[in-house]
Amino acid sequence: MEPRYRNRPMHYKPRSAPPKPRARAIPVTVSWWKAEDYKLVKGGTAIAPIGDVKAYAVMPQEIDWTPFLSWSATGNAAHTPQRFEWWRPTLQRPSADVAEQMRQWCQRYGCPGTLLLWAKRLVDPAAPPTSKTPSATQVRHDRVGHVWQRRAYSVPIAKADDAGAYLAKRFHHVELLPPRFTQGLEVKMLTPTAVGVFFKRRLAKFPSPSTAGFWQRYQEPTVELLRASHYLRDVAATATSDEPLHHAAMAELNAGVSLSGSSWQVASLLHAYSLHREPRQAKCPQCEELFTPEVAKQIFCKRRCENTFNRRFQKR
Repeated sequence: MEPRYRNRPMHYKPRSAPPKPRARAIPVTVSWWKAEDYKLVKGGTAIAPIGDVKAYAVMPQEIDWTPFLSWSATGNAAHTPQRFEWWRPTLQRPSADVAEQMRQWCQRYGCPGTLLLWAKRLVDPAAPPTSKTPSATQVRHDRVGHVWQRRAYSVPIAKADDAGAYLAKRFHHVELLPPRFTQGLEVKMLTPTAVGVFFKRRLAKFPSPSTAGFWQRYQEPTVELLRASHYLRDVAATATSDEPLHHAAMAELNAGVSLSGSSWQVASLLHAYSLHREPRQAKCPQCEELFTPEVAKQIFCKRRCENTFNRRFQKR
């Protein structure tokens, strides 16, 4: 009996191995809000959005912080800010050229949300009590990490309350919490007048900061951008002069950042500055763990994940 392979053509070759899968590392982006355009309003003292506000994704390393940090050198030359002074009421408004640079930066990345950098609670005004309801319901938005939780409380309102407690119940306000590594600073409460500079019109109640409705009404005061520029410049300056203080400042910024899927969720875009200072990270397509690539074309976090991915591909 003749062997079967005699009748096969001479150019026959055994079946080759399946092609190598074209897996790619999942890029980890920052999710934020941006309008179609931005303009200077109120005599160039604020930057307001134009058009619809939509969510978008940007790589942390693609955010150019160099012009943002340079604004701190254009403020009041006679004013020497104290390092990590989180609230500087003596800053002067920036010039028209610097305000235009701020508008272009917001047009590229969206309003950074300086109000939410240290804001821990947004409080809506409570309805006045009646004879039937001596206690009124007050809605508060508390920040836990980057998430804003809406809660309703029953609070009594009486004219015998002191001015501060009465103001906190009858008017909307914002409570700012200083950094944990600073000493001797207490919670600062922004009055309705101070809160009003952050919004295009007077608010009856706060929209949730996690929605597009909040950023549709939000406007960025140029003085607050200058204040945030001072703070981030102090954070960058301590990288070489004071390492313990620098790590504490970076940990404070990291408190407003958390990973959800393949994107970073931030309380404000200023918190993403901590991601800019850290090495580039990617997500392994096999184990879905974050890792720092050693080379530019590295796809998997380790060799075992690559072999497992290839075996599963061959079984399909």
